Amino acid sequence: MLNEEVLRQKGEDIKEDFATSIELPIDAYIPSSYVKNEMTKLELYKRISGIWTKEDYEDMLDELTDRFGEPTYEVMNLLRIAVIKASAHEAGITGISYKNKQVHIEMKQGIRVNTDLLEAFLTKYMNNIRLVAGAKSGFVVDLEQKSLKTFIAELEDVIADIHELIEK
Repeated sequence: MLNEEVLRQKGEDIKEDFATSIELPIDAYIPSSYVKNEMTKLELYKRISGIWTKEDYEDMLDELTDRFGEPTYEVMNLLRIAVIKASAHEAGITGISYKNKQVHIEMKQGIRVNTDLLEAFLTKYMNNIRLVAGAKSGFVVDLEQKSLKTFIAELEDVIADIHELIEK
């Protein structure tokens, strides 16, 4: 709490205290063929979970490349998921999961959406997104039959658009 007040006094952003979970059917891990030492892997997982910005992502990518060579497909996915998680957290999203060929996006309780922008948002995604109200409010997005690269790019776009909807 003291740390938060110090950051506030310095004018720095404070990350709200809630967790954001992501459960997607994507191979995102550090394979033993890429990093053999388990302690090093644990350290890297911890550092990757601390990615909050594109700069953090680039720094981690550079470090991994310098230390271990070109990152594997799974490592690149892990880095992309870390960026998505950070972006989702900033948008007030507490959970992203994939069920029945749909991405379910759960919003933090108390998040207010700018209703003036909501119609344009829903129109942009036409029949591929639905608003869910209730105890677990959020959105359900149809992102089926996509390549992984397209899937991730579209998910990033949806999260960015949700971020614009939130009243600040």
